[in-house]
Amino acid sequence: MQGLPKLSNRTFVFAAVLLLGLCFFARANLKASGPATGFYFLDVGQGDSELAIAENGAKILTDAGQGSRVVGALGKILGSADKYIDLVLISHPQLDHYGGMRYVLDSYDLGAVLTNGREPQVISAEWADMKKKLSEKNVPMITIGKGDSIKLGEDGIRIISPDKLLLAGKDENEAALVQKMTVGGVSALFTGDIGKKTEARLSYNSDLRSDILKIAHHGSKYSVSAQFLDAVKPILAVIEVGKNSYGHPSKEALRSLADNDIPVLRTDLFGTVSALFGAGELKISTEKGK
Repeated sequence: MQGLPKLSNRTFVFAAVLLLGLCFFARANLKASGPATGFYFLDVGQGDSELAIAENGAKILTDAGQGSRVVGALGKILGSADKYIDLVLISHPQLDHYGGMRYVLDSYDLGAVLTNGREPQVISAEWADMKKKLSEKNVPMITIGKGDSIKLGEDGIRIISPDKLLLAGKDENEAALVQKMTVGGVSALFTGDIGKKTEARLSYNSDLRSDILKIAHHGSKYSVSAQFLDAVKPILAVIEVGKNSYGHPSKEALRSLADNDIPVLRTDLFGTVSALFGAGELKISTEKGK
């Protein structure tokens, strides 16, 4: 199928519950033997990919990096037997965020894919292949935006951006999905590749406050404003980055984080970063054990 039509905020929540609820609750009994509840910031090189495990066992993947590394990273967490992901969000249509989806679709069944509704400015082979495989596997694509929300048992996702004005602009980065996800009482803010322009617009939102902040645009000098950090007030920042020619993470972004006394973990240095919640504690660990 080519995807569902755009839905209003209220209708989307109702439709999402109807569409995904059976998948979430049918798999809730697998939680006892499944991966730990929390957030996993995957090491996929120069790109973004995050996996969240809700308390009811639902698995939510945001972005998939550029190549096949996402499949290996997921396998380390989910194991070889678990081949289902309840929900996938693509923050925006740039290759280092959606390119790995073709490999995810080769290895996993999906409940649904949520996007901001935009197509790439130039349709790549990776995007075309992803759309083809979604159609073949009968996975719906649903457009979401500011104000939409998804209930995951006691946990949930709230879409903070983009609004219609950002979507109408030419800048793909500024129109990226920004989502606040709460799992087990711990909140994380996923920011795609937004820059300081969108950070400034969002800084007046009283609900930005989050425990963990996924730094926008791999630590670009055009992101990570002091105003935005003050609005979010994270206790941990994660930069997903790999070998690149862009200077990511930038000196400016790292300095802004240091000036605000925010601890930082980078996937290029530490591998996959795990923030897991259990027994009333948030436990942070890294793949490389540093």
